[in-house]
Amino acid sequence: MDGGMKMMALTAAMSMAAAPVPSSAQAKPEPVRVGIMDLKADRMTYREKDVSIEYRTFTPEGEKEGREAQETGDDHGAVVASAFVRQYRSLDRTSPIEIYAANPFALVKRNDGGHGLRLDFRKGKEAIEWMHQKGVRIVVTSFNSSDQPGAKIFMDRAEELGMMVFAAYSNDRSSGVVFPASDYRAISVVDTSKGKIGLNLVKGSGREFDAAKAGVLFAMDGGVPQESYGPTVLVGSSFTSAKAAAYGAYVLRSSPDVGHDELIEKVRIASRPMAVSRSGESLAISYIGDDATDRRFIEAMRVASAGQQRVAASSPSSEAVQKAAPAAPKRAAAMMAFAAQSASR
Repeated sequence: MDGGMKMMALTAAMSMAAAPVPSSAQAKPEPVRVGIMDLKADRMTYREKDVSIEYRTFTPEGEKEGREAQETGDDHGAVVASAFVRQYRSLDRTSPIEIYAANPFALVKRNDGGHGLRLDFRKGKEAIEWMHQKGVRIVVTSFNSSDQPGAKIFMDRAEELGMMVFAAYSNDRSSGVVFPASDYRAISVVDTSKGKIGLNLVKGSGREFDAAKAGVLFAMDGGVPQESYGPTVLVGSSFTSAKAAAYGAYVLRSSPDVGHDELIEKVRIASRPMAVSRSGESLAISYIGDDATDRRFIEAMRVASAGQQRVAASSPSSEAVQKAAPAAPKRAAAMMAFAAQSASR
């Protein structure tokens, strides 16, 4: 055999015996994914690198609602999305962020001639399934509803798909059990802006008992600047739910296999306990947002991530797996034998 044939045979044998393995250092970081269920949110209120937004409306009226919101400057969904990103960047400055925003609302005409929003939980269920297809596990909701059967269907589906819902608890003073307080699986969040423990808890008419029934309750300062949409700082539980969800997303970043209850306990690391007494009832509220608790949380997640890396490193290496694997196919074995024979000639 001539030198050229020998070289080709040797090259083939070497490529099969020692195929290069991509370095983990070269791998692109896995993006952080979050679902936002709100009004139109196809952009942010300020510039931030490595952030992408995919928006989809699930009702015929959704696009019309989005245009009207733009004209009035009431871009609630965009501010909620920005609140998540801003808070997440306080924990992780480099990871790419993917936002999947869904609008499940329909427009209804009010008696005064104006328009209101109507939530269709069937569309919400479709939206959460779409988010799941995109790889989302953390979802932010900014609505209340007295449709308890619809809310149950929505939360049942979220649970089936392994998704965690950070829900705006409410800012209003109405009574009665409504979503999210009607479902313990929703991770309810209230606003503590200006020292208040949520408007619904301060001036509530029975709503404080809803909070107790919900079982899980976080509190944050909901102040969020509108940035390019105006100088006003917006407050409300819609924004605190997005900000709290950033901590949930950070937990999944370091511990991707955690379930609902474990995720809540890990988020609690970033909080300090509060006690609010209303009508003789004592509600345990976890407040998120102190620098000290943030540092403790980040360190705890770093340790958890390092532990997972050690577990992965202790798993059988690719070389060990190859040694334990069945013999190579006859054709590959024959080529290697042929190459060895050619090299010895």
